[in-house]
Formats: sequence, C-alpha cells, structure tokens
Amino acid sequence: MKKILQILFVCSIASFLFFHPIKSVDANAADTGQDFIFVIDGSYSMDTNDPQKHIFELIRYMATLSTGTENRIGYVVYNDSVIKEQGLKKIATEKEKAQMMAGLTSLTRIKGTDVGLGMKTAKRILQEGHYQANHTAMIILSDGDIDVDTANPNRTQTDTNEDINQIVTTADYPIYTIQYSEEKVHNQAPMNTWGAKTDGKNYSATSVQQLIQDATDIYSRQTKMALQKDSIAAEKKTNNTFELTVPVKAPKNEVVTEIILTLQDNARITNIVLPSDKEDITMQKSNTTAIIKINSPKASRYKIAYQTKDNKPVQYQTITQTGPQKESSVSKWLIVIAGILILAFLIYTIWRFARRIQTKKQTTYFHDSLEGYFMKTPENEEIPIQNWNASLFYNQAKVTLFDLLQGTPVQMQMQASKQIWIRVGTHNHLQIINKSANVKMIRNGQLVPNRKVCLLKASESLYLIFQESGIEIELRVRKASHRGIGDQK
Repeated sequence: MKKILQILFVCSIASFLFFHPIKSVDANAADTGQDFIFVIDGSYSMDTNDPQKHIFELIRYMATLSTGTENRIGYVVYNDSVIKEQGLKKIATEKEKAQMMAGLTSLTRIKGTDVGLGMKTAKRILQEGHYQANHTAMIILSDGDIDVDTANPNRTQTDTNEDINQIVTTADYPIYTIQYSEEKVHNQAPMNTWGAKTDGKNYSATSVQQLIQDATDIYSRQTKMALQKDSIAAEKKTNNTFELTVPVKAPKNEVVTEIILTLQDNARITNIVLPSDKEDITMQKSNTTAIIKINSPKASRYKIAYQTKDNKPVQYQTITQTGPQKESSVSKWLIVIAGILILAFLIYTIWRFARRIQTKKQTTYFHDSLEGYFMKTPENEEIPIQNWNASLFYNQAKVTLFDLLQGTPVQMQMQASKQIWIRVGTHNHLQIINKSANVKMIRNGQLVPNRKVCLLKASESLYLIFQESGIEIELRVRKASHRGIGDQK
C-alpha cells in the first residue's frame, strides 16, 4: 500500500506540472518573419513596358510593410547577366529602406534578358540566408519575356530553360510571377504557369494600383493575414472629406492582432486624419501609398478620414492578422480547479480499488484440506480416500477435479470431472462449480443447479453423480490440525 501511495504522489506532481506548464519560446511562433526574394527584370524591354519604373513601387510597398518586422528582403536584378543583388536582410528603419530603393531605381535598363540566371541567383541567395520553406516566397517582376538574345556569348536558351525547369520543379516555396506592362495585358507562357506549379500565383498588371493590389494579395497569402475582398466604399462627408470605417472582426475564439489599411494614389491625397485618441495606429507614406497599421486594436471599429485634390475617393485594401484568444485568468483558474478535482477523484478511486484488492487478499484463504470418498465405482472397486491439502489450490487460480484425480484408476472414466472447477474462496471456504450436464451435484439432499457456486467449509460435503460412468463420489472438507497456506490472520 505504501508503494501505491508513493506512485500516486508522483502522479500528483506530474499532474500539477501539466496544469501549470512552463512557458517556452516556440521557434515557429506566429511572429516568425517571412523571406521575400525579388527577381527583377532589368533588360531594355522593361523600359518600353514600364517607362516610369513602377515595378519598384511594389518592392517599396512590400519593404514598408516589412519595416521593423522579422521579415527579410533580398533581390536580384538581371538582364543577360546579374546586374545587382542583395542577400536576405531585415529592414529596421526608413533610412535602410530608402537606401535600398535608391540603389534599385538608379539602375539603367539595358541588354537582353535571362530570367533563368536571375532565378538561379535568387535560389543561391535563399540558401545562403538559410531560408525556411514555409516562410519564403520568390517574386518575379518582368514583362513576361524569357527569350535569351542569340547574341549572348555566355548563355543560350537551353541554359535558361534548364535553370527555370530545375528551380520550378524543386522549389519548396511558392513562386509568384507578376507580368507588368503599361501598353497591354501580358500573360505569357510559360511564365504564367510557374505559380500554379509551386503553390504560388500569376498576376498581370498594367498600373501601379494593380501592382499594389497584387502585392497585398501576396503579402496576405504569405503571412496568412485575411484580405478583405469587398472593401466598403468611403463615405463622403462635408468639406470634401471621405471617411472610412474599418471594422475589427475576427473568427470565433480569435482576436485581431493587426490591421493594415493601404490607401492608394497617395499623391492625390492632401490630408489624412487618424483617430486622435488611438495610440495603436501608425502611418507610413510614399508617393503611391499611405499604409496605416493598427496594432492590437482595442476598439470595435476605427474611422479614418482623408481629402483628395480631385475630391474623388481612392482605392484601398485591408488585411487583418488574427490569433488565438487569450484565456482570462478566471478561466485558467477554473481549469486548474477542475483539474485538481478530477485528479483528487482519480486518486480516491485508485485508493479504494487498491484497498479493495488488499482486503480481498486478506479475506481469501483456505488452510484445511479436501477429501474424496468414492461411494460407487463401475466394478465396485475399492479406491482409497483421496486427500488434497491446501497447497494444491494455491499453485494455480483454479483446478479441476480431473486434475486432482490424477493417479487414480478411474480418472480416465471421469472425463466430465474436467468441468468440475475448484478454487479458494473467502474465509477458509472452497468454491466448487459444476459446468457439466452429465454430472449431478447434490448438497444436503438438494440438487445444485449447473454453474452455481457451491461453498464448502470444514465438515461440509457435497455429492457428485457421474451419469455416464456411474461413479459416485463425496467431496468433504476436513479441518486441518494446524494453519495452512493462505491464512492471513
């Protein structure tokens, strides 16, 4: 019993630790950053399709969303060779973002194209940065042209095709392709198939507004933020002011942790008014966008007002990050109390069960002996009185009369005795059960029904009639002159 209590004590300690888990840092927690590697077409054809270098506004926008986060950004600018590259790095400040963008926008677009070389270089940068497959995206910005100039002395079309195929077929991250042209919609193959093959997506854009929309979609897909598809139109107020109401909505058992509102055509916006009493709102502006971030929103809705030069509303997108709802301290204590009560009930149940087993062991014993008197045999053969002491019944859980009759001349004629079971009962009794239809068991002149347990103690007996062989035997318990095996008193 002492050992059982020790085990229960250990279980109690383990259960306490279970209900009070030690807090640990999860490397794959929700705040794990994303790695974005941009593959940027810097060939001469881009000057025709993107004369104002608008594709860099997409990178600026993504960099703005990533500033101050765990996200890392890298890039490769290519024509028929690699023009410029940057390894994966976090953008901590606006100054770092401005320096990166200045280096990109100052590049001159010349020569032919080799997207395969650009993708191969991007893959190397990802590997050198030890990227995580489920937190990485390759974003290709191009006009869709993948044809290598035949005058290129270093690379052929076969070379670039092999590089593309190798990367697309082995990528363990999504590839997003954005084919950009202000002249017409570009949706050229095979570039438009790479997204579907890598769980990414292909986009076709003809304006900065579409680029920002595509970037918002990519960012929401990668960060698992919910993109609000149906934007609520801004309400026009007096003084040519437009007012946006941003609702704070989350699925059941979740809370909103961040809302990012992107107003496009920032150059048209003359003024933006944020709620003055909300400290959880920040804003970052560029020529094309105004990005408003609401961190851990506490209100049920936020109103953003703005004015424009032409008194017309601007396009906007909203993406929302949600997380599991934190349990209140009351809920936690209710769980702990419920756990303790359940544990106490289990301990009590186990203790009662253990005590019952111990009590049964203390009361289950037999220290007398069983005797067998053959009253009738087939040839009136005299068989000595059989005596079986208590030790025979403790060597196994139960024995049959057939086993006890081993060595007697009539054992084989008493096959039905295999169905006569004998085992130790409580308080110095033997339990005898007849499971054979060919044997009659009589106690005190009364027939004992089959399968009914018959209890025998000292000086008591029962009579067995084997109908097939005609053998009759009396079983009697004889009181021992000394204490036998199993006496627990």
